[in-house]
Amino acid sequence: MLALLVVAIGACGVSPGPSTQPTDSTSAPGEPAGDKTYVKQEGIDVIYVAGGYFWGIEILMQTLPSVIRATSGYANGVGADPTYAQVSSGTTGYRETVRVEYKPDRISLDMILFTFFTAIDPTAKDKQGNDMGSQYQSGIYFVDEASKTTVERIADVERLRYDPFEVEVKPLTSFYDAEEYHQDYLDKIREVTAISCKINSI
Repeated sequence: MLALLVVAIGACGVSPGPSTQPTDSTSAPGEPAGDKTYVKQEGIDVIYVAGGYFWGIEILMQTLPSVIRATSGYANGVGADPTYAQVSSGTTGYRETVRVEYKPDRISLDMILFTFFTAIDPTAKDKQGNDMGSQYQSGIYFVDEASKTTVERIADVERLRYDPFEVEVKPLTSFYDAEEYHQDYLDKIREVTAISCKINSI
């Protein structure tokens, strides 16, 4: 599925759609405690999902109605403010993860998680597709008891479908936003592709 997304947006003539990300990038301490850049908003819930290189999961989450923001980052590792190079070394324990903020009165966490499972290989350990390494371990990280209950229920359903079942299901302990160039990565690629197509058509 993610491969099809890459092929589709890589073709000339595909115009970049508007980003679903807000332009306000204000950072302030907020909930959950392990994520210093997330600010809790009334009527907005959050879940963290990891499934290989984060740009694929990021754009998949952005396509869901009532997901208001998807942010690429690094979750549940050791050490503060990790860099992409550090995480890519496979020595930090961090997973490439996407923070998903959504309106629970308009889209259920069930829908988000079932969509997530369509895009990953739940039987893979420390990899997804061609992405190899512990940083690509799939996982779902929750921040409160309500989301924990839902995550564990959906995970139990998926365990009946996959053997082995290797998706981590854990509370979030830490999350750091990835570098800016990783955010909306496929939108950036589409822009470059569109420019390249225009140049080649001259």
